[in-house]
Amino acid sequence: MKKFVLNIFIISILFVAAIFATSVNGKLVVVKSDSSELAILVQINTNTGTDDMGGATMVISFDKNKLIYNAEPVVNKDYKFANFSGGNYNEATVTRPLSDKIWINILLPTENDNKGIVVSGPSGWTDVVTLNFGVKNPRDTSAVNWLQNNIFWQVYDGDNKTSWANGNFTNLVNIPPSVELLSFTAKLIDNSNIKLDWSTISYSDNAGYDIERSSNANGNNTSSSSSTYWEKIGFVKSQGILNTAVNYNFIDNKVPNSGNFLKYRLKSVNNDGSSAILSEIETAVQVPLTFELAQNYPNPFNPSTKINYNIPPSNNNQTQKVVLKIFNILGDEITTLVDEVQKPGKHEVEFKTNNLASGVYLYRVEVGSFNATKKMILLR
Repeated sequence: MKKFVLNIFIISILFVAAIFATSVNGKLVVVKSDSSELAILVQINTNTGTDDMGGATMVISFDKNKLIYNAEPVVNKDYKFANFSGGNYNEATVTRPLSDKIWINILLPTENDNKGIVVSGPSGWTDVVTLNFGVKNPRDTSAVNWLQNNIFWQVYDGDNKTSWANGNFTNLVNIPPSVELLSFTAKLIDNSNIKLDWSTISYSDNAGYDIERSSNANGNNTSSSSSTYWEKIGFVKSQGILNTAVNYNFIDNKVPNSGNFLKYRLKSVNNDGSSAILSEIETAVQVPLTFELAQNYPNPFNPSTKINYNIPPSNNNQTQKVVLKIFNILGDEITTLVDEVQKPGKHEVEFKTNNLASGVYLYRVEVGSFNATKKMILLR
């Protein structure tokens, strides 16, 4: 009796060992990631590299608050099998029976037992299927997980009878976007040009950045981008895939004669032609449309004051001769503050008095065919 029980025990051990002689591992690999799409390749291997796989049901979960997947997945659109579909297999499918779970369904008919595909060993990986998710918010990270403990999970050997044991399955958690924007700013330089500065971290094969410009026809800081016309004004090449912050800049030296606030948009462009809008900003300064001589400040003043004037862009946006002089109330010239060629934009000049007496003085600016004169008061 004891010998019988021992034999049964040994047979049971051998049976269990036979069932679980092969273990399967899996990993999820990002093959595309941008602001609108996340494509994930499902791969497997075995501890032997000599076993063929029969039928299988593999279950994957995803964060439905961050990713979008069709409730009725369409082949070659929402998923595409690399192997295990057609040939000796029935057409493999991907289904979504629950709102946050995906089933990968593979069937090797019994008449094709032991005619499945041999799965790679530990030194390689066998492609199974690519899953294409939509992205709700490109700034959010994403989460996709294997559910090998799910009650419906099962992977069979090519005999369609022997179950493979689950080995190591690498989940896909916290997927970074292809490009992460850290900052994007615009400022007026040289009184006529606008310099854009931005900083990014690139995680993928990013080609570079399109710079687009639009003017705010309402002349205020609250406008909708949905009805805005954007014009591409430049391109800056990426420095490559770098998991560290990289600084870029672009100078807009063809600022339009709009008189409105300008908006700029930064777009990440990948080598495959796909693109994603990273950010949109509006300049804090308004591009001057007309010639203007402002009242000096402070006024009255002692011992110095500042004079501001706008030079409007010419037809070809070229520089213009500017002359700014100070006169007494009788029209006698006191001094010349500016006598030079200047670029369009806003300019400021400081007038420092020396031994002038208190009284009313005049300042006059001439820019091409424009000229203007204003009064100022010096109080000692």
